Amino acid sequence: MLKLLKRYGACFIAPAACPLILLFLYYRGGYYPFGQKSIAYLDMYQQYVPLLYNLRSIFEDFSALWYNPSMGGGMNFFGVFCYYLNPDSLLSLLFPQDKLAFFPNVLLLIKISIAALSASLCLKYFFKDLNGVMAAALGVVYGFCGYTMQVYQIIAWLSGLILFPLVLISLSRLIDCKEYGMFVALIAVAFLTNFYIALFIVGYGLFISFLYIRFLAEDKKGAASRLLVCALAALLLSCAVLLPCYFSIKSSVRESGIFSNVLYGNPYEDDFLLGPIWTKLAYLITSGIFLPAAAAFLFNYKKAPRDRFLLWGMLISLLPVLFEPVNVIWHLGSYAGFPLRLGFIPCFMALLLCAAQLEGEGAKGKGYLSIAPMLLAVAAICVFYLSGLDEQKQEVAKSSLWLEMGEEVFFSLLLLSALCGAAYLIPAICSKLKLTSVNLAGALMLLIALFEGAANFSMFVTSKHSSSDAFTQRLALKEELYKLEGGKFFRVKDYSLFDKHNLPSIASNSFNHYTSLTNKYAAQGLYELGYIKSWFWICSAGGTAFSDSLLSHRFVVNNERLEKSYLAYVSERGKYEIYENPYCLDMGIIASGGPFSPESAQNPFELQESLYEYFTGQRLFNYYDYTLQNLEYSGDWLTRMGKDAYIMYSVNVDEAQILYLDIRAYKYYCFDVYIDGKRVYYSYPQSELNGILELGLFEGQTVEVKVAVKDDAYMESISLAGLPISKLEALGELDTAGSFEYGGGCYRISAYSEQGGTLFLSIPYGDGFSCTVNGKKAAVRETCGFISIGLERGQNNIVLTYRVKGLGAGLALSLLGVILLTLYALYDKGKLNLNRQKAENALYIAYIAIVALAALLMFAFPLTVFFIRLF
Repeated sequence: MLKLLKRYGACFIAPAACPLILLFLYYRGGYYPFGQKSIAYLDMYQQYVPLLYNLRSIFEDFSALWYNPSMGGGMNFFGVFCYYLNPDSLLSLLFPQDKLAFFPNVLLLIKISIAALSASLCLKYFFKDLNGVMAAALGVVYGFCGYTMQVYQIIAWLSGLILFPLVLISLSRLIDCKEYGMFVALIAVAFLTNFYIALFIVGYGLFISFLYIRFLAEDKKGAASRLLVCALAALLLSCAVLLPCYFSIKSSVRESGIFSNVLYGNPYEDDFLLGPIWTKLAYLITSGIFLPAAAAFLFNYKKAPRDRFLLWGMLISLLPVLFEPVNVIWHLGSYAGFPLRLGFIPCFMALLLCAAQLEGEGAKGKGYLSIAPMLLAVAAICVFYLSGLDEQKQEVAKSSLWLEMGEEVFFSLLLLSALCGAAYLIPAICSKLKLTSVNLAGALMLLIALFEGAANFSMFVTSKHSSSDAFTQRLALKEELYKLEGGKFFRVKDYSLFDKHNLPSIASNSFNHYTSLTNKYAAQGLYELGYIKSWFWICSAGGTAFSDSLLSHRFVVNNERLEKSYLAYVSERGKYEIYENPYCLDMGIIASGGPFSPESAQNPFELQESLYEYFTGQRLFNYYDYTLQNLEYSGDWLTRMGKDAYIMYSVNVDEAQILYLDIRAYKYYCFDVYIDGKRVYYSYPQSELNGILELGLFEGQTVEVKVAVKDDAYMESISLAGLPISKLEALGELDTAGSFEYGGGCYRISAYSEQGGTLFLSIPYGDGFSCTVNGKKAAVRETCGFISIGLERGQNNIVLTYRVKGLGAGLALSLLGVILLTLYALYDKGKLNLNRQKAENALYIAYIAIVALAALLMFAFPLTVFFIRLF
């Protein structure tokens, strides 16, 4: 123990120093725990923090880990937990509910500190002659590296930052020392922590292990066989998470055409060959020590095995940075909004190059006076650095950095990093030339690393902030709504877009949801009914009064008083005006016929018309014709013929009805909508406003509706319809379920049907549902993205159960992993009668084949596409 402490003790300086710096920055900026600011911003604010509120429901009903009835109208929560939250989010349970918005401040501090320790230990493990203080300095560099600065909003990904150096240690111990426990455990933990980032660790680990065996292993065949068996065992152990998450992704709106995206380009990037090159390079140049280290390594490069291993390892890690097709295929072909999710890998490989150059004993017995010239030089550089920091901080804060960094911002960052690189270079050279003690040089490098980390943190992180107001207001709204709910199931609709993403689910049941694991049936079903859908985000805004009633939107909230509305004002709480829908249907609508089929519905009005007729036997909407001014419409293209181009409606409204407008266009920002000369909507449709538009409640008047056409557009349909209030009143005659409740992973419903028929539930369909009616298995059908169930005559007691698809098979495969690991342990100890040489030869061939196939798919194929398209 003393030997280990002597060797690695100085590494713990890194996790001790990082919190001090971060707490100082929080104090200066007024961030929690010293103020009321949160580092939560964009995705952390819109997704992560709201999910923390939902996480608490798991401990009220553990089945909520598998299925959450309040998010997205009801959805699988397990995949969301594994991708977005991580086990470390459970620490949030120690926080008071009204302080959850500040939890990311604490978690980021913890993760940076642990990442710094992880890197320090790994560097000291591989480079035994590296000074401990220098190892701590490099650990601090890693904790504050460009990857941390640019992806901290998806804080779950930082688990990969922590685990990767430890995986490298375990890989070395597996190959050199034949110790496989740590390797298997860490790979399994990586998948259990965040399966998505673990794929990058395992993918790159396959190639780095090949290089390690190729250049550094003595028993290559034995090492390859151990690696293959242990990696397979670790993957099998992880299947309890991997398999359910795979099916969760398959049933979500997330799409991944790997090879088509590589062959034909990524639709989210204008420059397919290089992609967001400046943003990707910024992962490396944000840490100034990498620049002189890379130059020093190349200058001192020798064809020694270790140097060759480091060089090839670094080059492979840079391929996704430099060539966008490689980056796309490493990201499994998915959207590249975040341009380099494996960015921690080249960052750490660059640190290995640094450690290789800094390794050495240095001078002995040099006094403290020898550091004076270094301090002066470094201080001068730091003054220059700080003089350009404020301006650069503003540029970074203005740019959407994790999506796109401009060339100008990149080179400004490069200049700042070069200055820091020069500061690092001074003590490093003095140490190498034995002009100063290596401990003094290491201490100075640690101070520079902390200085640079603090500057980067203030530039990238604490230049943005949010507060807890939105969350505390939502909690207050929840309290008010439950006072009003009257014991019945209800959903809440956000009437406008003032609250979007996951925030509404904090209040109560809501269809609003924003993660890439949004249920594809809910997304498509809502959009076809005329609600808003954009990318991975679904929203309860849009639709009609009928569809709101169908989806059990009992309460509606808005941030201002609604005028000309059929809704009944009931209360307010803070900024929220609360209304009740007097025509809302209870969950579970009974139809006398068989399953509903939308047949030939071409747009939301036609679909809603079909549904209304299915339930009531009547028609729903009144439709109105338009006239065109300075426009031509061929049924496909709407073409402007002059400056003032309008679609015009003149609607004579006798009985009370709500007017709705729906324009299905394949182009954004084309239309402004006017009612009686007043503009009520502009730049429609757009990503956050693409559903049915409600124009208001009218009676006994003529309404003039004008749609200004600002650009030519390919059209699917143009419709203006009126929904008479009398049609909504007729909904009160429909039969609904007698009781409806959820708990323990099951919906329990009682419904009486005199003739039998169909029960429609506005619960998003999913592959994991099963059902019994009066104890007998019944089919769960998909109807417009939702669930319908056949009913028997008379009383029907229905149990609708959700089970995470793939969980049972995943647990079985995990058990198989335990068996495989046990058998290998017996084989390794010679207790299984196998021909070791033949077994290792076979496994070695299999390992080489896997590496070759992976290299072909992950590198050769996309690089070939790159150069073909380049020339």
